[in-house]
Amino acid sequence: MQFGTSHGGLHDDGEHAHEETEANGFLFPQQLGRLTGLVKGYAHVLPMALGYTVCSSMLMVSNKLALSAFPFPSLLMALQFLASATVVRLLTVFGKLDAAPLTWEKARSFWMVPLVFEVAIFANIKLLQAASIETTIVFRTLVPLITSWADYAFMERELPSRRSCLGLLTIVVSAMVYARSSTGGIRVDTWLWAILYLLVLAFEMVYVKHVLNRLPMSTWTRVYYNNALALCFWPPFLLCGSEYAHLGEAAQLLLRL
Repeated sequence: MQFGTSHGGLHDDGEHAHEETEANGFLFPQQLGRLTGLVKGYAHVLPMALGYTVCSSMLMVSNKLALSAFPFPSLLMALQFLASATVVRLLTVFGKLDAAPLTWEKARSFWMVPLVFEVAIFANIKLLQAASIETTIVFRTLVPLITSWADYAFMERELPSRRSCLGLLTIVVSAMVYARSSTGGIRVDTWLWAILYLLVLAFEMVYVKHVLNRLPMSTWTRVYYNNALALCFWPPFLLCGSEYAHLGEAAQLLLRL
């Protein structure tokens, strides 16, 4: 009797293990299929998101390096605008890109975008001068929190779910832990540029989406307008930090680079 009971127990355990194996075997393909479907659904977005991440990260590091060799923020910004607009225009002339030329009608409707874009870049460069890259990263991670609220308040979109909010907060906390543990640490010499960068970048992201919905343009036309018009708005930025008084010094330094 005891042996039979033991055998029956083993038999029951075997059936239970078999059922569990079948269940696991059934659930795994189901989860895999769900994951595959999710990836396919966002397949067109992932390359753009990864590209934006890489470009944004490289821009931050390259600007920090450029400032160490050429410490003139507004002039550095102007050179970037000039190079970008010139390259796009030349490639368009040679038939490699499709970017519409500047017209008064489009420029009049689009001018706010490059202006805000320019202020955001200038604030970013000044923040990189006044703080470590790690600090800039922390402020950058705060931007989605503001844009999520702004999308809800001004673009009539839903607020993020609790899971999304938790994910955003996790990113911020992770960035702060990384910044604290790195060599540069969290360091800000002046909070003016940090707060301006945070607010302007958040405004830019929300406002640009509004303009894109209202004013259709090709991607390269938008790039050309952004940089060409930003170059037109550049001269007043020379007043920040009195860079106009160092134009000769900047020109000599640029020729030596």
